[in-house]
Amino acid sequence: MIRALLTDINQIKIDSSSYSNQILNMIIQLCIDAAKNERYRYNGSHISEPLTVLVKLFYNDELLHNTFCNNETKSSSSSSNIQSLIELFVLLLIKFYRKINLDNDILENYTCVVILNLFWLISNHEKYHQIIRNHEQLMDIIKHAIHDEENFTDTFMPRTMKSIKQSANDILKNLNS
Repeated sequence: MIRALLTDINQIKIDSSSYSNQILNMIIQLCIDAAKNERYRYNGSHISEPLTVLVKLFYNDELLHNTFCNNETKSSSSSSNIQSLIELFVLLLIKFYRKINLDNDILENYTCVVILNLFWLISNHEKYHQIIRNHEQLMDIIKHAIHDEENFTDTFMPRTMKSIKQSANDILKNLNS
């Protein structure tokens, strides 16, 4: 995970071989395990940490597709990999987004930024458009984020990520193109 965070996105885009399916599966499993905990932590890591690594890795289209097609985590079956991962991301977004304006917690805001960036990267691929469109709650959050007057805390956002509003706008643009 540290290597991915320290590596430039352009290098990740051209270097799929450095990130095996085993590594991708481990990162997904960390997300799954953290999602099961009421504090969204596993082995001391908050769920936003492996999600941040996924955002970086998903800039490489091959890694994104491999994650969806070759995911071999404990709670996945080969026929539903894409659907189960999307469902995990949607459930996390629902939990964190509804609290975003209530307590203005920086970590919760950042987790929303990360998840919406994941959906933006996924939406760059037409073959995943219908899966995203089929999630009514996800689409409601995306539309709400575009029109929400609240100022989201984007101060701790990496330069490689888009804000909540930018991600939501770009997801809709991708789905409508």
